[in-house]
Amino acid sequence: METRANYFMVGLFVLGLTATLLAVVFWFLRGQHVERTTYLVYLNESVSGLSVQAPVRFNGVDIGYVSDISLNPKNPQQIRLELKIDDDTPINQSTTAVLQTQGVTGVMFIGLQAGAVNAPPLQQLPNEEYLVIASKTSLLMQVDTVVRELAASFKGVGGNISELLNAKNQVAIQKSLANLATITDALASQSGDIKHSVKDMAVTAQETRVLLERFSQQVVPSMTQTFDQLTRVLNELEPTVRNLKTNPSMLVRGTVPATPGPGE
Repeated sequence: METRANYFMVGLFVLGLTATLLAVVFWFLRGQHVERTTYLVYLNESVSGLSVQAPVRFNGVDIGYVSDISLNPKNPQQIRLELKIDDDTPINQSTTAVLQTQGVTGVMFIGLQAGAVNAPPLQQLPNEEYLVIASKTSLLMQVDTVVRELAASFKGVGGNISELLNAKNQVAIQKSLANLATITDALASQSGDIKHSVKDMAVTAQETRVLLERFSQQVVPSMTQTFDQLTRVLNELEPTVRNLKTNPSMLVRGTVPATPGPGE
């Protein structure tokens, strides 16, 4: 009887443990089940490093994954991505998708950003099975474009330098350097004369300054005194001029009244 009781207890324990495991698995699967919507993204660049099941993130938060990667049958230059995204994700017409890299690990994922919160919702495009999210050029693509442009610029500069340093221009540059050396030697040989000329110019400037000082000290005061005297004379003549305007006969009779005639 004890043996049967032990078997019974072991059986109950196994059944209980199995039921518990099934309940945990069911609860976990139920918690992991999230309603998702399929969206499309078309990229005009290489998606090397991006794989199916790669994460899709909205402002850095995981909101889905990449479910399919293929060429666009309508345009083989484009890459067609199918994204499974949580239904509660706020995707609208301002939302854009870009290919991004996670840190130094190099893991590729699709990053989503919204330009405006209150933008209108996405509209179904003609001949498209799912809603389409607009895409932007990735940072890697932008850097690659800049590097290519810089390489082309350096190549052009190198060609210009090679053209500048051709045999004909080298001869011209040598002649210019020789002429410059000749001019420098000539200036060096005439340095004494140049020094004397500069000294003479300095002496002339000093003499001019002395003359100006003498003119200001001697002539200017005399001119000022003369102008003052002329002003006084004009002030004294002003009454006489005024009387002549009112009585011109003063020039003949003078300022003394004339003697009255007969009957006056």
